Order: sequence, then structure tokens, then C-alpha cells
Amino acid sequence: MNRSPRKKYTPEFKQQAVELVRLGKSVPEVAQELNIGDGILYAWV
Repeated sequence: MNRSPRKKYTPEFKQQAVELVRLGKSVPEVAQELNIGDGILYAWV
């Protein structure tokens, strides 16, 4: 079975995502807006 290559996120992208959470948005809300998994964003926060 072929797996898709892992997506790589820039430090700037991660920083912006974390900042949105710190400003009061929920992790699931930010993850959906950025089209990333909740688990990835929880790992960054």
C-alpha cells in the first residue's frame, strides 16, 4: 500500500496557527480553517 508523503509545515505556518489558538479560537476551529488535523495542531500548542 502506498502512503502519501508527509506534509511539511513551515515554522511560520505553525506559529500563525498557534497564535490563532492563543487569541481564543478553539483548536478544532483553527485546524478546520487551515485544513490540518486537530492532532497536529494540539502537538504544536
